[in-house]
Amino acid sequence: MESSKFHGERQARNTLSYAAYADHLNSFYSYLKENGVELYAISVQNEPDYGDWTQWTAQELLTFMKENASVIKTRVMAPESFQFRKNMSDPILNDPTACANLGILGAHFYGVQVRDMAYPLFKEKGAGKELWMTEVYVPNSNANSADNWPEAIEVALNIHNALVEGDFNAYVWWYIRRSYGLIWTHQRRWKDSKRGWCMGHFSKFVRPGFKRVDATKSPASNIYVSAYKNSDQLVIVVINKNTSPKTLTFSTIGTKVTSLTSYTTSSSKSMSNDGRTTVEAASFSATVDAQSVSSLVCNITPVKVYYSNSETQTIPVSILSDNKSQYRVYDIRGCLVVTPFYRRIVSHFGSISQLSSGPYLVRTKESEKNILLKTIFW
Repeated sequence: MESSKFHGERQARNTLSYAAYADHLNSFYSYLKENGVELYAISVQNEPDYGDWTQWTAQELLTFMKENASVIKTRVMAPESFQFRKNMSDPILNDPTACANLGILGAHFYGVQVRDMAYPLFKEKGAGKELWMTEVYVPNSNANSADNWPEAIEVALNIHNALVEGDFNAYVWWYIRRSYGLIWTHQRRWKDSKRGWCMGHFSKFVRPGFKRVDATKSPASNIYVSAYKNSDQLVIVVINKNTSPKTLTFSTIGTKVTSLTSYTTSSSKSMSNDGRTTVEAASFSATVDAQSVSSLVCNITPVKVYYSNSETQTIPVSILSDNKSQYRVYDIRGCLVVTPFYRRIVSHFGSISQLSSGPYLVRTKESEKNILLKTIFW
C-alpha cells in the first residue's frame, strides 16, 4: 500500500477506496448532465506532485488508472503534474490498460523549459489521445503586471512553444481576472490586459475545426511563426521580439491566399485591425511592428497538387486552351521563373523543360495548379 501526505501528516491511502472515488467522480458527472452540462473530461487529481493536500504518487495514479478509471462515464484526464513531470505520466503510458483508460494527458507548465515541452513517449503511445496544457501563468504573478509591455509578449511565446514545440492540443490559462491575468482592475474597473490580447491572437482567430500546419517556426532571430488552417482560412501568428519592425515573406503549398487582414498587439495597439490586403502572387510579404504579436488572417482557396514519385516520370498537365492562353510559372518563393507569352498548344517544351525538380505554381487565365514533378509538358 502506498502512502501520501495530508495536512502535513502521513496518511495511508486505502486503495480499496479507489472504487468509491470513481463512483464519486461519476456522481459529479451525472449531476452536471442532469443540469444540462455535458462534461467533456474529468481529472483524477489536480497537481498530484505539488503540496501535501493534493499528493498522489506515480504508482497510486497508475493503480487508479489501471483498475478504476474504466468505469468513469467521460474522458479521464491525468496526471496534471504541476511541472509536466514525465515521471508522473510515463507509467500510465507504458501500461497498456492504464493507457487505454486515459483520454487526455493533462499537464501544468509552471517552470517548464522549452526543451522539456516535447514528449516523444506520448507520440509513441498516445495515438488518438489529446495532450492538454491545463494551467499556467507567465511570465510572473507580480501585482498589476497584466499590462506591462513588452513583458506580455511572453504569454504569446509560451502558447507558441506549447503548440509548436510540445504539440499540445489545448492551452488553458490560470485565473482570468487577476492583476497579472487576462483581465485586470484598472482605476477600479475591470479591463482587458495586454496579456489577454496576446492570448487572443490565438483564441480569437484559431477556432474549433482549425488544425496547426507546418511553418518555419523561427525564420529570423527573435521571430516566431505558427500557422493554423481550416477549409476557408489560414491564420498565421507572428511574434516579433525585436525592437524594430520586420518584413517577412510567406509562401504556401496547396493553398492560394487571396487576401489577408492583419491584426496587431504592441505597446500602442490592442489587436488593432491594420487593414486588408489583396494577394495576387504565389507568395506575399507582411511587415510586423516592433515588439509585437500579429495575426495574419488569410482567405484561401485550394489549388490542385500533382506529385511525381520518379524523376523520370512525366505528367501531362492541361493548362492551355485550344486557342491561345497566357501563363506564368513561379517557384515556391513566388519568383517568376518562366516569363509569360502567348502560343498555341505545340509539342515542344520550351523553357519550362529546363526547370529542376520542385514545387511550382502554374498560373493561367483559366486555372491555377501547384505542380510537383520532374518535367512538365503540354
